[in-house]
Amino acid sequence: MNLLIELQTLENLIIPENLKKILNNSNFLIKNSIISNDRILLFIIIINISIFKQLYIIYECVQKNKNLQIIPFIYILILSKSEKYYKKLF
Repeated sequence: MNLLIELQTLENLIIPENLKKILNNSNFLIKNSIISNDRILLFIIIINISIFKQLYIIYECVQKNKNLQIIPFIYILILSKSEKYYKKLF
Protein backbone atom coordinates (compact mmCIF):
# COMPACT_ATOMS: atom_id res chain seq x y z
CA MET A 1 0.00 0.00 0.00
CA ASN A 2 1.47 3.34 -1.06
CA LEU A 3 0.78 5.94 1.67
CA LEU A 4 2.64 8.71 -0.16
CA ILE A 5 -0.05 9.52 -2.69
CA GLU A 6 -0.35 13.19 -3.54
CA LEU A 7 -3.79 14.45 -2.65
CA GLN A 8 -5.52 16.25 -5.52
CA THR A 9 -8.91 17.06 -3.93
CA LEU A 10 -10.55 16.68 -0.55
CA GLU A 11 -13.10 14.34 -2.07
CA ASN A 12 -10.26 11.90 -2.75
CA LEU A 13 -9.13 11.89 0.87
CA ILE A 14 -10.12 8.61 2.47
CA ILE A 15 -8.64 7.82 5.86
CA PRO A 16 -8.37 4.05 6.37
CA GLU A 17 -9.88 2.62 9.53
CA ASN A 18 -6.51 1.45 10.83
CA LEU A 19 -5.24 5.07 10.84
CA LYS A 20 -8.21 6.39 12.83
CA LYS A 21 -7.09 4.71 16.07
CA ILE A 22 -3.87 4.44 18.06
CA LEU A 23 -2.29 1.22 19.37
CA ASN A 24 -4.46 0.96 22.48
CA ASN A 25 -7.55 1.24 20.22
CA SER A 26 -8.40 4.78 21.39
CA ASN A 27 -9.70 7.16 18.76
CA PHE A 28 -7.07 9.26 17.01
CA LEU A 29 -9.35 10.86 14.42
CA ILE A 30 -11.93 12.67 16.53
CA LYS A 31 -13.64 14.83 13.93
CA ASN A 32 -13.96 14.63 10.16
CA SER A 33 -16.16 17.48 8.92
CA ILE A 34 -16.80 18.97 5.51
CA ILE A 35 -17.91 22.60 5.41
CA SER A 36 -18.59 23.92 1.92
CA ASN A 37 -15.32 23.30 0.05
CA ASP A 38 -13.23 22.96 3.21
CA ARG A 39 -12.52 20.06 5.47
CA ILE A 40 -11.63 19.83 9.14
CA LEU A 41 -9.72 16.85 10.47
CA LEU A 42 -9.13 16.77 14.21
CA PHE A 43 -6.56 14.28 15.49
CA ILE A 44 -5.79 13.96 19.17
CA ILE A 45 -4.08 11.64 21.62
CA ILE A 46 -5.45 11.97 25.12
CA ILE A 47 -2.75 11.84 27.78
CA ASN A 48 -2.58 12.91 31.38
CA ILE A 49 -1.06 16.39 31.34
CA SER A 50 -2.65 17.51 34.59
CA ILE A 51 0.76 18.29 36.12
CA PHE A 52 1.13 21.21 33.70
CA LYS A 53 -0.51 24.54 34.48
CA GLN A 54 0.08 26.50 31.27
CA LEU A 55 0.42 25.78 27.56
CA TYR A 56 2.05 28.26 25.21
CA ILE A 57 2.06 27.85 21.46
CA ILE A 58 4.35 29.91 19.27
CA TYR A 59 3.29 30.20 15.66
CA GLU A 60 5.35 30.75 12.54
CA CYS A 61 4.28 32.39 9.29
CA VAL A 62 5.30 30.24 6.34
CA GLN A 63 4.89 31.22 2.73
CA LYS A 64 4.30 28.44 0.26
CA ASN A 65 3.99 29.68 -3.30
CA LYS A 66 1.69 32.68 -2.92
CA ASN A 67 -0.11 31.37 0.14
CA LEU A 68 0.78 32.50 3.62
CA GLN A 69 0.16 29.92 6.34
CA ILE A 70 0.40 30.24 10.08
CA ILE A 71 1.45 26.99 11.71
CA PRO A 72 2.18 25.96 15.29
CA PHE A 73 5.93 25.86 15.59
CA ILE A 74 6.76 25.43 19.28
CA TYR A 75 4.70 23.99 22.13
CA ILE A 76 5.68 24.88 25.69
CA LEU A 77 4.23 23.20 28.76
CA ILE A 78 4.85 24.96 32.08
CA LEU A 79 4.57 23.45 35.55
CA SER A 80 3.58 26.64 37.34
CA LYS A 81 1.86 29.98 36.86
CA SER A 82 4.53 31.90 38.73
CA GLU A 83 6.26 35.03 37.46
CA LYS A 84 9.59 33.24 37.74
CA TYR A 85 8.55 30.78 35.01
CA TYR A 86 7.27 33.54 32.73
CA LYS A 87 10.54 35.49 33.01
CA LYS A 88 12.56 32.35 32.40
CA LEU A 89 10.49 31.52 29.34
CA PHE A 90 10.45 34.96 27.74
